[in-house]
This record gives sequence, C-alpha cells and structure tokens, in this order.
Amino acid sequence: MLRKEVVAEVQEHLLNVSEESRVYIGCDSSRHKDANGDWMANYTTAIVVHNIDENGIGRGARVFCDSHTLRDYDQKHDRPMMRMMQEAYHAVEAYQQLEDELILREVEVHLDVNGDPKHGSNCAMKATMGYVRGVTGRDVLIKPYAFAASYAADHGVRGKFNRPRLS
Repeated sequence: MLRKEVVAEVQEHLLNVSEESRVYIGCDSSRHKDANGDWMANYTTAIVVHNIDENGIGRGARVFCDSHTLRDYDQKHDRPMMRMMQEAYHAVEAYQQLEDELILREVEVHLDVNGDPKHGSNCAMKATMGYVRGVTGRDVLIKPYAFAASYAADHGVRGKFNRPRLS
C-alpha cells in the first residue's frame, strides 16, 4: 500500500497534467536475509505518469515510488511464486488507491514476470496476470514490455533514486 503522502503527491500531479497523459504502474522486489537469517524482500511500487499534452505530444514523465520490506515466504528462490504475487498485489493496491483519478486515463499495469519458462518468475505469470486483469480490468504487460516494473520499480528497489544529483 502506498503511503498517504505518495498518494497525495500523485493525485496532485495528475490534476496538473492533461487527461491524455498515460499512467503505468509496476512493482519490483529484491530478496535478502535479515540479521536473524530470515529471508526478506524489499518491494518498490512505481507509478510512472507519461505527460502528454493536448496535441498528443509526449512531454517527459514523472516517476513516483514507495518502498517497504516484508517477509519472503518462498520456499524455492528460483521459483518465486509468492514474491511475484506480492508484487502484483502491490501494483493493484496502488491502482485502487488512485482509481478515482485514473478512471478516464489510459492505464497499464506492468508485472516483472517473464513469459519464457526458463525464467523462475514464469511460474507466476498466469496467476498474476489473471489477478491484475480481474481486479483492475486494465491492460497487463509482462517482460520485456513492462518498463514500469522492470526499470522504474527496479531502479527504486535497488536504491538508485536516493543518489544525490550531480551539478
């Protein structure tokens, strides 16, 4: 669930961009062990607002992220079903928190799962896509087209948004 401050910031931004602007929502995670040796996962949910003017011309994008840590209950690290489902839950929660502002906009939910069976995240592809489509009714994209999850949220979960800006 997005913190109230993040929701308010996204809502304010959406009021100041045209209705043609598109919104992409995604979540990514990374696993680590805590001090007790328990597996934990850092989750970052990203909302990307692609600013499009009234003439249909793209004018950049703004990325909003929110992160938190939860216990990871996956038994097999190479088949991360629970973690992929948790990512889908976070993306859907973000959508639901912003739903009133998104009703008239083009929205895609991006999942960090791979369609290729040789990748571990493939074990959750059908379940996550079905869940997101069923709850939101919106388009769902997976890798390699899911940039809100694979790039924006991935950037956030790895702490790269916290770097100081260069002059």
